[in-house]
Amino acid sequence: VDIWAIGVITFLLLSGESPFGGCCVGDSNAVVKDNILNARYSFEPEEYWEHVSDDAKAFISMILVLEPGKRPNAHDCQQHTWMHDMNVAGSKALRPNVVDALRSFREFSDLRRLLCEVIGFTLLPEQILDLRKEFEKLDVEGSGEITLKTLKQVLMEQDSGSVRNLTVEEVEDIFNSMRMHKEDTTVHWHHFLAAGLSECPVDERNHRLAFERLDNEKKGYITLNNILELMGPQSLTKSEESLQSLWADSTEIICRTTSKIQYDDFVKIMAMDDDDDIF
Repeated sequence: VDIWAIGVITFLLLSGESPFGGCCVGDSNAVVKDNILNARYSFEPEEYWEHVSDDAKAFISMILVLEPGKRPNAHDCQQHTWMHDMNVAGSKALRPNVVDALRSFREFSDLRRLLCEVIGFTLLPEQILDLRKEFEKLDVEGSGEITLKTLKQVLMEQDSGSVRNLTVEEVEDIFNSMRMHKEDTTVHWHHFLAAGLSECPVDERNHRLAFERLDNEKKGYITLNNILELMGPQSLTKSEESLQSLWADSTEIICRTTSKIQYDDFVKIMAMDDDDDIF
């Protein structure tokens, strides 16, 4: 890879001028050659560069170094801050209904979030295609994970169209709601899928598979213990006693019992409107 040429082209694209002269009348070939041989250039005139970030200038300066051995390699260039910022800035806005789904997910109980994740594992590729595209707008490195920094940059980009009067605190709440474990510093794809589940065409097959996974003893119903076993203690944001109280109150309203959820009741829970999230 011709790293030097990348620096020259970047300079030209950002300013409209060659770094070493030659574009203007009066620049002799001898002067241009001397500038090239000595890597002599400047970010002037100011009006050409006032709109260009310091990170972009630093990227050029890192490359246009006289000694080849001191220039970065292609990987170093890709890892530069400016390149990462460009990836984020170039990300398309999340669809407004996806943003709304993420906002609603903040209000879900630990139990319902877990149920959403269980259903997420039952979805077929064609059911998650659209939401996967939305996730890829946030997963700029293609790692299968997203960071709080990237989520903030995409959701709070003023011209992105994603913003629904979101504050920094709201974006942080959205991110935290998608972290399955308290110690996680990133959000994995399956946790994002759980948060955006309302944007996927879930059908009876998905409900049945999810219920059977929870009812691994094939009793015909699920209990709080089934869910707690799947969640693990590190996933809980409330005490087990609080969850037991929530479970009893919710199941009594939905199922007319305080301990068991049968399949039909499970379907009702997953079909509840976001505003009616009593579970």
